[in-house]
Amino acid sequence: MSHPDETALLEYVAAAVSAEEHCRVDEHVAECDECLQRLRALFYLRDDFASVWASWTLREHGRLRRQVKLALALETVAESAPDFAEQARSWLGSIARSAVRAVNVLLDRAGETAGIGPGMLPDGYVFRLQPAVLGVGAPETEAGRRLLRTSELLAGGRINEAARELDEARKVDARLVQAAGSQITRQGKRQAQIVVDARRGYAALRYWPEEGEAIHGFVLLLPDTEPQRYLAAGLQSVEGEDFLVAEFRNVPAGGWEVYW
Repeated sequence: MSHPDETALLEYVAAAVSAEEHCRVDEHVAECDECLQRLRALFYLRDDFASVWASWTLREHGRLRRQVKLALALETVAESAPDFAEQARSWLGSIARSAVRAVNVLLDRAGETAGIGPGMLPDGYVFRLQPAVLGVGAPETEAGRRLLRTSELLAGGRINEAARELDEARKVDARLVQAAGSQITRQGKRQAQIVVDARRGYAALRYWPEEGEAIHGFVLLLPDTEPQRYLAAGLQSVEGEDFLVAEFRNVPAGGWEVYW
C-alpha cells in the first residue's frame, strides 16, 4: 500500500472511513514509522485542540494540514533541541488559540534562483513581494512580472510550477532571481521582513514585535517534501534596532515554509 495522503489520514482519525479502509491504514502504519508519526500528530490535534478539529471542513483542510505539520515539528524540537524546548512547548500549546503565520520560500542553489510567496497569514496582515535585494531593483519588466507570478504559484503551493517560472525569469535577467525579499505589514505597520539568497543558501526573518507581545523565541523552516525535517533558529535582538532577527545558513535546495 502506498503512503496514505493527508485527507485519508484526516478521515481515518475522524472515523469517516469504511472498515476496509480502516484496516488498510492500520496495516500500513504497523510497518511505516513515518505515517504512524503523522497519525499520532493528528490524534494529538483531535484530542487536545478540539476547537481546531471541530472547525475542519474541506475549505479548512489546508489550515489544519499546516497545524498538523507545525505541531509535529514542534514536538520534534521539544525532544531534540534543549535550547528551544520550553518555547516549543509553549508554541505547541498556543496553536489552537492563534492563527498560523507562514510564508513560502523556494531556494534552488543549483540554478541560483530564489522566490518568496505568501503562505498563511492571519486576517489583517498584508504581504508585499520585493522581488530582488542586494542592490538589484524590481523593475516593471518581463522578469519582474514572472517573479510576481512565481509568488502567486508559491502561495498556492505549486512549487514545481514556481520553479519553472523562476527559470524563465532567470533567462531574462539572472541577477533578479538570485535573491528575493518580502515585507509583511499589519494596520500599516511593518511586522516582518523575509530575505533569501540562493547563492549562499541563506534565509532570514526580521520581526518587529508589538508591545507586550509574547514571542515564541525561534523561527522554523519546514520543507515541503519532508515534513519530518526542520531547521530552527533563535530570534535575536540587534543592538540599536527595534526588530528581532533569525538567520538560517546552508539551507538545502527546495521549497520551504517559514513559521514564526
